[in-house]
Amino acid sequence: MTLAASCIALASAHSASAACKVYSFAKLPVTIAAHGPTTNALVNDHPVDLLVASGSFYSSMPKETAQSANVTTKPISVSFGFSTGKGGVAASMGYVDKIKFGPQSISNARFIVLGGANAPTVAMLGQNILGMHDIEYDLSDGLIRLSKPDGCTGKDMAYWAQPEQVRAILLEAPNGELNRQTIGKISVNGVVLRAMFSTSESRTAISSASLRKLGGGYGQATQQPIKADRIDIGGEVRNDVALDVAPGGFGSPNENVDLVIGMDFFLTHRVYVSNGRKTLFFTANGNTAPTAPAVAR
Repeated sequence: MTLAASCIALASAHSASAACKVYSFAKLPVTIAAHGPTTNALVNDHPVDLLVASGSFYSSMPKETAQSANVTTKPISVSFGFSTGKGGVAASMGYVDKIKFGPQSISNARFIVLGGANAPTVAMLGQNILGMHDIEYDLSDGLIRLSKPDGCTGKDMAYWAQPEQVRAILLEAPNGELNRQTIGKISVNGVVLRAMFSTSESRTAISSASLRKLGGGYGQATQQPIKADRIDIGGEVRNDVALDVAPGGFGSPNENVDLVIGMDFFLTHRVYVSNGRKTLFFTANGNTAPTAPAVAR
């Protein structure tokens, strides 16, 4: 995969390091749809709406979209876990010559092409593209930036804020192209849990299996939202937080994820994911989280 655009320097007047520059090689204007942030792009010069799905290990598109955009497809490797007709979904690997986001473009991108009765109907940008370098989620301003830092040492990557305003979470190193999600450790009621940051989930949710780790009777509330007494994400502490419950967990390849941090986090924070430093930096943006549902406890 190659970048076919000149880098655009972003202002960093508040950087801790004067040498730190963050360059954007693709700016994605987004609107917030039911499934999450959506951007429009030209895929082989064919307009396509793309869901920006940070929790998806790979980009994908419906077979009908691939056909309309003249995407070349080939049999998919068995390592991706698909088999023809499995669960009513047939998969192949699609090879896109060029994706254009306004004046900027990415060449030679790959998408899993899905067909069949139970195939998704939405095209998605996953971590094989989002994780090429770094990524900034500035959803309050309607932008996602695919970025590359130069001369940065850490919190100065959050160039819009003073270092003392920036929180940080260490991220797990990817384990192959099928495990590239944004995953780190957070604390819920003092218990350390493995959390995935996903823009395609509307609300933060905990798996029913992981409720038992919290103790205190949480294991009984497996079907309705629960209230956590205290959540600590990178040193930012919130009390009495409503969490949705995912009764069956989060599916393959996320069976070992305890918690998914959803759009309620991304809409209330500005986020910079440094894939090079395996760190997620963020600041609160002053927005209010969507109204939480009634809770079981």
